[in-house]
Amino acid sequence: MLELEALSVTYPVGRRARLAALSDLSLKARAGQTLAIVGESGCGKSTAARAVAGLEEPSGGRVLLDNRPLAPAVERRSREERQAIQMVFQDPMSSLNPRRSILHTVAEPMLEMGLVRTLGQARPLVEAALAEVGLPGADLSRYPHQFSGGQRQRICIARALAGEPRLIIWDEPTSALDVSVQAQVLNLIQRLQRDRDLAYVFISHDLGVVDHVADEVAVMYLGRAVETGPARQIMRAPRHPYTRALLAAIPSLAATGSRARIGGEVPNPMAPPAGCPFHPRCPEVRPACRAALPELRPLTESRRVACLRAEDLYGEPTT
Repeated sequence: MLELEALSVTYPVGRRARLAALSDLSLKARAGQTLAIVGESGCGKSTAARAVAGLEEPSGGRVLLDNRPLAPAVERRSREERQAIQMVFQDPMSSLNPRRSILHTVAEPMLEMGLVRTLGQARPLVEAALAEVGLPGADLSRYPHQFSGGQRQRICIARALAGEPRLIIWDEPTSALDVSVQAQVLNLIQRLQRDRDLAYVFISHDLGVVDHVADEVAVMYLGRAVETGPARQIMRAPRHPYTRALLAAIPSLAATGSRARIGGEVPNPMAPPAGCPFHPRCPEVRPACRAALPELRPLTESRRVACLRAEDLYGEPTT
């Protein structure tokens, strides 16, 4: 349903320099499934989400919906295209207008998309949307500051649903919530997908959450995808050293001894290292890794990896 073709985003820095926040990202998201984009802070995952939503204009590549290219900026997209893609942000408080009641907040997409003409017509639909996310309709006259963090995120979800989208982008939707509330919101997100056959793009740095919700995974590092494929295969048998290090850092009751750590710091994106961008931190680095930038190449029909030593280190993956 959604396809990214060599999507790139750069930002000007000073008079002449440019920062490559996203480079040649090619991914697909299908109806009824979740594509997770994961990585450390600064890897480009949120930039990718904003480019899909039309909030950041790509410097290269395309975003396609049903094989039709979308305009790069949201204000140049048709009403149907804007309706098809909605986004839920990380911090629910900052994404809600503190001066608008919940009725006005959730009704706004309906009015903007022409689904209703008046606030009175929107009211029963807003009540239904709030009920679907587990909030009572009696809350319509209240304001965001009168709700807890988990309730505010449910309001944001109801607002996204109000536009009747086909794809929802989730940008770290649970990272600002308490652990107990995170589980409730994740279960809600999965139930809505089953009920509505929605496609999801799920942005996260938490691989434990990704393992719970994702069908496909793209692991990113310094603006590039380094491993992509079915979530179950990547989580059980990663083929890139960076993916393996991320998975090894997940807390586990079964783990004994000290967990693996990724040494060093993420390189300066204004001056990325030659060759593989991960090689300064990679425990498996060889001279060839410093010489050439590895392409994201196929290992199987469904899996791709950007590592020169994937087969040498870990063997051929099963399909």
